[in-house]
Amino acid sequence: RTPVEAPSTADVEAFTLACDRAEQTWLGAFLRLEAFTGMRRGELCALRWSDVELDGDWETATAGKLSVERSLYTKTGGGWGEKAPKTKAGTRVIPLLNGALDILRWHRADVVRRIEKPDEYVSPITRLLRTVPADGFIFTPDVFRWERPYMPNSVTRATQRIADACGIKIHPHQFRHWAATEMLAHGVPVSTVATILGHADASVTLRVYDSGADEARTTAALAVLDLNTTAALTAAR
Repeated sequence: RTPVEAPSTADVEAFTLACDRAEQTWLGAFLRLEAFTGMRRGELCALRWSDVELDGDWETATAGKLSVERSLYTKTGGGWGEKAPKTKAGTRVIPLLNGALDILRWHRADVVRRIEKPDEYVSPITRLLRTVPADGFIFTPDVFRWERPYMPNSVTRATQRIADACGIKIHPHQFRHWAATEMLAHGVPVSTVATILGHADASVTLRVYDSGADEARTTAALAVLDLNTTAALTAAR
């Protein structure tokens, strides 16, 4: 299987900033979270606020975790449904560290702002009754209809529009690719990367994401041997 081509860090950063400039802040948050967690597009679309567990409230939390238990898909003929993740290993818990937690905190604050100051008129009673429900979708096109999620294809189309506008060739799944290749490049054990990505077998992770070591990685790997070589071995000529 041909390894995937992951985007550069510069393109990932530039594209998410382009989402913000295009006033598609939800998409910027979606893709940033994908990059920080390695989750699949359908898994992110299926996320609900009840899937987030923090070590405090939203103001004070310093860490947390995401439970990945479902994936959203488009039904034939229209509508959407939820199913188990792609593999049994896809049902997993992902730690929320600084970057991912900050993204979710910022996104939630943006959602609250939209509730309090909606672009279109909503009756005061409706606004008062509608807060952020625990079982509501994290990514929704309508903050007053929490049961309506963004569809995976909608995420792809929104990404394509901004990609065309800013001249960066990228699609949503590449943010997952970026997460995987960055972890492998920085020496994270492949078994750990497979667990984070929800792969059933670490060999899948290697086949898809690790195209072999470049010169820098090869040199670093051999430096480990050089550092631990005994004097007797180095003296042998």
